[in-house]
Amino acid sequence: MKGLKRATSILWLPLLTLCGCTAIGKRVSQISGTTSEQPNYVFYPGYRVQIAGNSAMIQGFDECPEQPLAGTLLFGQDTKEDRFECILITPTTKTTRVLVASTGGTVQEEWSIDRGVAGPGSFSFRRPDGT
Repeated sequence: MKGLKRATSILWLPLLTLCGCTAIGKRVSQISGTTSEQPNYVFYPGYRVQIAGNSAMIQGFDECPEQPLAGTLLFGQDTKEDRFECILITPTTKTTRVLVASTGGTVQEEWSIDRGVAGPGSFSFRRPDGT
């Protein structure tokens, strides 16, 4: 009986260790403000996207981070200028204002954020016309 008790204790040790790692990982995410499932996304001014088969440059009205948090995904190049022209998508962002510059001119639009389209943690932009 004593041997069975000891074997059971040894089997629980790896499980407790794994649970502890998960708890620590969650706490680090809380402190840093990010999660592995849903990172922050930063689109720098001038980032190019395809709209109706045409290339367009986009920019936003959010502050560009000087030191992005760990786990932040960056798109485009930080010019260290135009500090309030980024598009910042956080796990709670539902809409964002975007300036779209194309051969037809520049327009301001409010884009919706559709989450989980391509899988957990993913998102896509939806323009006012539904595209």
